[in-house]
Amino acid sequence: MQGGCDMVNITLYDSQYSPNHKGFPLFAERVERIDCLDWMFEVFTIRRVSVNIIRGDEYFATYGSILRAHSKKYVECLHSISNMGLVRATLANIFNPHIQWYTRVSPGSYFAAVNAAGTVCRAVNDVIAGDTTRAFCSVRPPGHHAGYERGEGFCLLNNVAIGALHALSLREDMKVVVVDFDRHHGNGTEEILSKCEPGNLLFFSSYQEGCKYVRGEAPHNSVRVPIPAGSDFSAIRKLYEENVLPRMLEFKPDLILVSAGFDMHPSDPLTNLCVTAKDYYELTRMLVDSANKTCGGRIVSVLEGGYNLTALQDCVYEHVTALGEP
Repeated sequence: MQGGCDMVNITLYDSQYSPNHKGFPLFAERVERIDCLDWMFEVFTIRRVSVNIIRGDEYFATYGSILRAHSKKYVECLHSISNMGLVRATLANIFNPHIQWYTRVSPGSYFAAVNAAGTVCRAVNDVIAGDTTRAFCSVRPPGHHAGYERGEGFCLLNNVAIGALHALSLREDMKVVVVDFDRHHGNGTEEILSKCEPGNLLFFSSYQEGCKYVRGEAPHNSVRVPIPAGSDFSAIRKLYEENVLPRMLEFKPDLILVSAGFDMHPSDPLTNLCVTAKDYYELTRMLVDSANKTCGGRIVSVLEGGYNLTALQDCVYEHVTALGEP
């Protein structure tokens, strides 16, 4: 499944149930993050005939695919809290040991999370089957902080980890790379994927140095790339050229999944980094070039962070533009 990519076909997915997940008022992760990307779907529909658009995707992750990444106890906990009324669910959120207090489980959260993870699995299926070369999944709640049996950092089910493990289940010799360029370390993804054989999966996580989600030593199949606070894209490019791209080329994956967080933008309230929208285009091009050299260009990208709505629009537009190029 390796080789170059002469012709690109990209599909944009969103999930119908994302708006049903309600975060706590005034918190950064909110439904408007998805709403503000609607314009992008319309713009690409008008300007780029090579882009497929799948709106309101109702694809749900199977119970089995979720349990590859999360414990049954944790999944049942999410489902139970989501079925409670507003007051009981809020109290459970505060006192339940499986959920960080500000990572809210609202009455619509469980099905929104299962829909988000299912949308990623559908994108993986489509890319592996050759129905599209690249995919971008505009979904919420985000996933990369959700661990085996704990939700935190606004994340409930780990969309990318579920997608990666689903891909590995499709073929015994499948090799997958996951790249997380969110401002925060993808601790949940790292924990879940640490159980994979190093010959089948390799995880890269770049993040602002001092991130609270960095815990313990990096597992055998994980490469951590801390970025000093105040860095601009020139420093990040160098870190990727030295620590990520060579190892990715050596690993020769069949598929690359991306946890695409856009909270390194200087206007984002949660960062001390300086990565502009155009820089996100360049960062994505680096990954696209690597995909072209190793896996026929196959990339599935999944929305994670990014909390300034204007910056999120601009960064996602540049990211998808780069994904759509050969």
